[in-house]
Amino acid sequence: MKNSCRRGALLLLCFLLLTSCVHKTIIDEVQIISVLGFDKTDNGYHGISMFADYKKSELGDNFLLEADGKRARIILSKMSDASSRPISIAKLKVMIVGERFAREGINQFSETICIDPKVSSNVYMVISEAPMIDIFTMIQARDPEHLENLLTQTMENGNFPTGNMHYYLKNYFSKGQDSSLPIIDVGPQQRVSFSGYGIFKRDQLKMKINYVESFLFKLMLGDHIYGVYPADIMKGGAKKEIVFHCMSGGLKQKYYAKDHVRYVVRVKGFFQDYPENMFTSDNQMLIQELEHNLEQQLDKLVRSFQKAKLDPIGFGNFVRQHQRDWNADTFYEQVYPNMKVDIEVKVDMQETDQSGKNSEGI
Repeated sequence: MKNSCRRGALLLLCFLLLTSCVHKTIIDEVQIISVLGFDKTDNGYHGISMFADYKKSELGDNFLLEADGKRARIILSKMSDASSRPISIAKLKVMIVGERFAREGINQFSETICIDPKVSSNVYMVISEAPMIDIFTMIQARDPEHLENLLTQTMENGNFPTGNMHYYLKNYFSKGQDSSLPIIDVGPQQRVSFSGYGIFKRDQLKMKINYVESFLFKLMLGDHIYGVYPADIMKGGAKKEIVFHCMSGGLKQKYYAKDHVRYVVRVKGFFQDYPENMFTSDNQMLIQELEHNLEQQLDKLVRSFQKAKLDPIGFGNFVRQHQRDWNADTFYEQVYPNMKVDIEVKVDMQETDQSGKNSEGI
């Protein structure tokens, strides 16, 4: 009995000691940053953050904090000094980097944020072509979760692959794939919109691809295959554009040799916005034209990556799986620029009516 009491007292003491070590943060006593941005200036770096204050409104009023510095922690410290309450990035949702900063190299700041154990690896990371203050001014006028919801919706249902801290760091530390991030800009009606995708070498932005190329890139990644693709179709000696709405798809890879691989892309969807004098009866011809168009454009995109010695698709990782003596330097200097990549596209059609609406109710 005495031994049981002693063990119980010891356990209680240990519990009290452990709980006394926990650093408590009361939500109402901190400013919770949801969006954080950095860009390069002539004298260092400029940071902007946004937090929502729910004391005056149930929907939350957005406020901005700005500061300059040469290190991320210094900028965050200055922001906290300028606030009526300490700031916290524990609930950070989106990190924005300016294009000038991205071209110089973002690791000094991205590493500072990602090593914080309170920050989720699912934080979205995007590049801004527009001045940082323009982006923040636009999202400040909307609800606090607008930008996060926009990114989630566009990556799941639009033309863009997922771009977050987890994928960026995974590819950064990988020897067989380069990192990539989505690019945002000021779009029509003064709204934040996606304009393309940025391809990195290590932590530096080296190449940008446009809106349509971003969908092609998404196909080659096999990542949430969904989006809208405008294709040029030849009929009667004239070039006409038709829109293909991709609802799902898959990707298969085949290894032949260290310098020869094959990618088979299968997409399923339906045509929208039929050109004049084209109907659902032309679908078989349109499918063949679309497959040919996609194969040509995918090949063109892959060749542009090879020419720039950039590998955001991850050919290096795929070849590495089949080679024991694979070496990154040798592969990317001697093999990758001239590697043969066979691409085959198979299109499965959902029936549509003439208006372009899916008759199967997808």
